Amino acid sequence: MFDKIVKFFISPMGFIVIPLSIMLISAFKKYNNYLDIRKILKEQYKIFENNISALIIIYILPSIIAIGITRIKFIDVEIVNNINVVLSILTAMFFSIMSIIINFENENSENYKKTINETNNTIMFEILLCVFILICTFIYMFIEKIENTIILGIVSFTIYYLSIVVLINIFIVMKRMHILYENKRK
Repeated sequence: MFDKIVKFFISPMGFIVIPLSIMLISAFKKYNNYLDIRKILKEQYKIFENNISALIIIYILPSIIAIGITRIKFIDVEIVNNINVVLSILTAMFFSIMSIIINFENENSENYKKTINETNNTIMFEILLCVFILICTFIYMFIEKIENTIILGIVSFTIYYLSIVVLINIFIVMKRMHILYENKRK
């Protein structure tokens, strides 16, 4: 048993899994001053705390869709390449939208400030999801030749699920940007 653990630690997979696990654990650490993923997730879900149906539509139903897509087709190199191209475009777009939001004039309305904060947090959440999808696509590139369908299925489901959530959240950003532009026009 000890030999298997040592072999895993010195294997190429061990050199990937162990540092990624440590990084992931530290990213969710409370009071982290350089990676505050917990705060982004907490603020994102706070938006939906009084609307369970929206939470189900935006985060639960995509898992069912991702299961269906995964059962139809596991992720492959062509899909990963297309997702990476789209991720590059979306991430650049999200950073551009954030710079636009920063330049909005501060209005005294509490509702307007709340909308700006929620929009900003949703965009940060989208960027976070894009980074997670990118990490999953890197993982796929390493396990592509592995015949273990369970691992491939989990990675496929994760990539599909996060991609669908990103696409749905784009509609949230669009709605909030519309509200902000309408208020700015007045």
